[in-house]
Amino acid sequence: MSWLITDLSSPISISIPYSLEFNGTDERMISSAVFDVGNANQWTIMGWIKTDVAALSDVANFLYWQFPSAGSNNSIQIAVVDPFAEQTKGGLSILTAKSNGSAFKELSWYDRLTDDTWAQYVYTYDGASGGDPLVLYLDGASAGAPDAATKDGIGTMDNTDTRDIQLGGVTLHSPNYGFPGLVHQTAMWSVPLTASEILAIYNGGSAGFDLTANSGNYSSSSNLLHWWQLGANASNWGEDTGSHSTLKDLTATNMDASNRIEEGPI
Repeated sequence: MSWLITDLSSPISISIPYSLEFNGTDERMISSAVFDVGNANQWTIMGWIKTDVAALSDVANFLYWQFPSAGSNNSIQIAVVDPFAEQTKGGLSILTAKSNGSAFKELSWYDRLTDDTWAQYVYTYDGASGGDPLVLYLDGASAGAPDAATKDGIGTMDNTDTRDIQLGGVTLHSPNYGFPGLVHQTAMWSVPLTASEILAIYNGGSAGFDLTANSGNYSSSSNLLHWWQLGANASNWGEDTGSHSTLKDLTATNMDASNRIEEGPI
């Protein structure tokens, strides 16, 4: 893999946004039905998160779950994990499965999240390139090579399967293996964003950067698929403000008004 390191500067925040707080057990945001997600063999997934590291499960704490109604074709799972007892809790992990359902990437980065501190994560995947890289960026900079690569093969994903989206936990497992903490927003593109684009978004601040409009080094607004600004709309916490032809608002499971928190990255 080729890992690119970028210069890092502090993010700029214009206002304090709303976020959604998840209890780590039975609370999640879900799509009402499987749908054309739009990402295929190239994509980017971004989120802003804040967690109580001590409250994390020893197995997995799911941030993002993209799965078909049957099988595991074209699936993506992103979680905060505590992979081994000797590792400090707060690593990030991703698992992807290709069009035939077989997993081809299972990568983990250890000890990356600070307790009760906002972090921006960005995963990019470029299945069209010869190197087939999957890269993690944290707070605008490359996180470097993964600490563990259970699987790091080449895989082809396509858009033949409609898929379900769940944030903050999953229905696939029992218990839920939810994420204990705040999620401010989650977004997805149909291209791998460049390092300069990711840094521009981070430096723009989560509350101040409009992903639907090109600005500075960011030029991929037309490739924005979904943008869930969780809690921003008081009457529709999971409103999809992306640009894909099929937008899908997410709905709350086991959540009420107390889950909408007036706090976000600053």
